[in-house]
This record gives sequence, C-alpha cells and structure tokens, in this order.
Amino acid sequence: MLLGRQGRLDEVFTLLQPYLTEWFLVSALVEATADGDRDERVINLLEDLVKAMERQPEGWRGEPQNAAQSLVTVLERQGRRVRRGPVNEIKQLADLLPKDGRESELRDLVAGEGLDLATSGSGVAADGREC
Repeated sequence: MLLGRQGRLDEVFTLLQPYLTEWFLVSALVEATADGDRDERVINLLEDLVKAMERQPEGWRGEPQNAAQSLVTVLERQGRRVRRGPVNEIKQLADLLPKDGRESELRDLVAGEGLDLATSGSGVAADGREC
C-alpha cells in the first residue's frame, strides 16, 4: 500500500482499522506495515480479530478468515517462530485449544511460546495431548 511505503503508518491504521472485518483489508494492513515499526499494534489488532472469531457459534466461520494466518505472518516477520505441521494454521489451534479449556496455551501460542503444540506430525502436542 502506498501510504505504508511512504512511512505514513498512522494514516494506514486510521484508514483500515474500522474495516478489518474484510479479509483483503487485513492483508493490506499486514502488507502496508511490513517495513514499519508497528508490528505490535498489528499483532494486537489481529489477536482481537482472532478472539472475536472464537466467540462465534460453533460451525460459523467468522470474518475475516485470514486473521489467524495474518497473525502468523506478522509474528514470523518479527522473528518469532511459529511452527506449522498437519495442524497447518494457528487458526485451527486457536479453535481447538479453548474448547479443551486450554486458554493459557492459546495465549502462549500467540506469544510464540507454545511451539510444542504444533511440532508433532500427528496433530498431537509434544506432551501427548491431542490438539
């Protein structure tokens, strides 16, 4: 996005933040802020979107559906390791962990500290829990 390339990141947030229920605008935000120093702000916005999607009724896919993958993108560009295996997206883990009452592990995963949850090739955490 042109504003992001010009370093006008506050304007990027002002323009896009009210409309982040649209998947393409979430992608635009992630792309426009790639060279800036606002990753923490982007992470906070994306975490809020992922949490809002988790609160939706079972079987209803909230919007934007790319929020979790966008969160992974920003975390990785910050140098945080986010492992992906057969449970290929953080979204899938984000859906599974709260159902099992494992909210603290979800927070750890988002913070980049819960990597053991996605290291197994069978969808099972390193400690043997199915996820």
